[in-house]
Amino acid sequence: RRVFDGEPVFDHETRHLRSDGTPVDLSFNATTLRDAEGRVIGAAGTARDISERKRAAAALHESVEKLRLAVEAADLYYWEWDIQADRLIWGRDPAGLLGAPPPGGEGYPDFRRLVHADDLERFLAAGRATRDSGAPYAHEFRIVTANGEVRWVSATAALLRDSAGAPQRLLGVSRDVSAPKRAERALREARDRLQALSRKVLAAQEEERARIARELHDEVGQALTAVKLNLQGLRRGGRSEARGEALADSLAVIDRTIHDVRALSLDLRPQILDDLGLLPTLKWYCERQSTRAGVPISLEVEALGRDEVPEFATACYRIVQEAVTNALRHAEAKHISVALKREGERIGLSIRDDGRGFDVETARAAALGGRSSGLTGIFERAELAGGSAVVESAAGQGTRVRIEFPAQA
Repeated sequence: RRVFDGEPVFDHETRHLRSDGTPVDLSFNATTLRDAEGRVIGAAGTARDISERKRAAAALHESVEKLRLAVEAADLYYWEWDIQADRLIWGRDPAGLLGAPPPGGEGYPDFRRLVHADDLERFLAAGRATRDSGAPYAHEFRIVTANGEVRWVSATAALLRDSAGAPQRLLGVSRDVSAPKRAERALREARDRLQALSRKVLAAQEEERARIARELHDEVGQALTAVKLNLQGLRRGGRSEARGEALADSLAVIDRTIHDVRALSLDLRPQILDDLGLLPTLKWYCERQSTRAGVPISLEVEALGRDEVPEFATACYRIVQEAVTNALRHAEAKHISVALKREGERIGLSIRDDGRGFDVETARAAALGGRSSGLTGIFERAELAGGSAVVESAAGQGTRVRIEFPAQA
């Protein structure tokens, strides 16, 4: 009807049956034939067998559909870029994967400009693929979503060409890899913390040994020398009054030495922690440090059910010891509060001071670099006891060390 109405027909596809009953797909081109007076007298045209092309197109469509379903089942985003039509087709809603590049961050491919040859070249080169290599494009980049969240995206694509070799279409998948990236970063930071802690532990061991050696030499050694001299004088004889003075002096020196040795032992590990448990030890420690430093330290604790577990008790005591020492030594705090209480299914340990505060990120970087061990020790002790630590601080606003442990080991 269209041809006899004088309208030419191009690539009109129809399906027919051969004489043996098998189907054949044909593509017709036709035009109108007219006589000298312009009357329509017939039509002329060509027909081409496109059955093989139709089967190939159907197979490709089926393969692409299977790929789309497979990658979506794997939580991937399937996409096609029609280079000639300048059109991006997503297999499903990309949920913000086409965000803006973060300021000053890594470059990322702008899918909307791939129709331009130079951008396509850069797109492929960024993924270590070229027009001639046939290698798939693969690249990781960061984007900023509409809500301002920075996320990592991994994209893989293959370039399809026509029979003349011209780029026609990109088929690819994209995947949000933010979670693996965060895990990778956390693992790297944990490794760095462990290395820094190992270095500081060795250094602290040597420093502690040197301190104990000085204490033994200066205090215990001198005391024993004084007692030895008194005993030598007694052996030589002399007035009874002199012998009595020597014995009295020796007893006084021994009493001071016993006190010094006891203090040294308490600094290393208080026996009260093993004899009476965590809560009495915290009370004793806070009162002792408050008296020493002249700074009030308030304590609020309650029975928790894990008090008698040695690992938990030691972790809590050492964390309080480290945090209180830091507050007294560095923060110039006027008041410190310590709280250890059950909170639902968790146990909360909090040490707060009103000192001058500090920048937490800078302090953590210093700890990872081996220049400080205080924060690293707190985090590591908390994790070894099954807990997690958070340090909140800012200049002029004091510091709060917050640890959460599970109520059951």
